[in-house]
Amino acid sequence: MSADLAALESSVAATYAELNRLLAASYRGVDRARLVTAVVDGHGLLVEVTFAKTVARHDPAVVAEAVRDAVADAQLTAGTAIAAAMEEVTGA
Repeated sequence: MSADLAALESSVAATYAELNRLLAASYRGVDRARLVTAVVDGHGLLVEVTFAKTVARHDPAVVAEAVRDAVADAQLTAGTAIAAAMEEVTGA
């Protein structure tokens, strides 16, 4: 029974290590028009926003929407990576 427990503890430790790696990573997203690139951390919090050189040619409302879209894309990328890892662990 102790071998089973050791294997389980090892599996749990590996799972936590992978989750911590994913949470420490950064994830990039862009809007459809490629005006904005956003980077979020593994918790989905905004880390960086970069604007295309042509951004000043666009209406502020368009730029605001591009920022929202880029952040949402980055958060989706982060969530997808974490969900895939957890799906692999749970077998769901």
